[in-house]
Amino acid sequence: MRAPLLPGHGRTIAEFARTRATDWLAAVRQEYSSLRAKSDHTVVLGVSMGGALATILAAESPDLPALVLIAPYLAMPRWLAAIAISAPVLGVGVRYMVGGGVRSITDPVEAERNLAYGAVTPRLVAELRRVVVEAQAAEPKVRAPVLFIQSHHDNRIAPEAAEAAFARLGSSEKQLVWVDKGTHIITVDVGRDIVIGNVADWLDTR
Repeated sequence: MRAPLLPGHGRTIAEFARTRATDWLAAVRQEYSSLRAKSDHTVVLGVSMGGALATILAAESPDLPALVLIAPYLAMPRWLAAIAISAPVLGVGVRYMVGGGVRSITDPVEAERNLAYGAVTPRLVAELRRVVVEAQAAEPKVRAPVLFIQSHHDNRIAPEAAEAAFARLGSSEKQLVWVDKGTHIITVDVGRDIVIGNVADWLDTR
């Protein structure tokens, strides 16, 4: 099992601010290529933006055995897309944008352990939008069996947006599982045992 750290993630916000969508996607492709060289039974699992990157990879990899998407960021709210589009201008006067509202992790222990920066630059929002747009275009080309897990209480992706993303997937074998605990990062939030159990059971059948 491998859990690669994407460029700029888990380091410093200054390093994060220097990265681009092309860096993240290149890292994902390189990691997958390395794993495939060792095993033909490499399964890809992506969470949030990682789910969008995994979707792009799956569309490029017709021999992928299985794909697991957990709260994949396959849609962007209009207000955030507007920030992404205006990033070249907005970035002149705004260095960092701090997140707010409902937390993406509601479990107090896991929220305290979380290493997210809690801020992004306008340009990084634009890079995220590039990933989303490319992933949306890639969805119909995905052929691998897909397990898609989503929380009804996700604070980043609305239920209708998740359903639309699931419908766009071109896989003939796909399953959408809803959970009623946790918000966006449901792999570590309350109810994570349900998420993990669903993934383990589904992969066992493959």
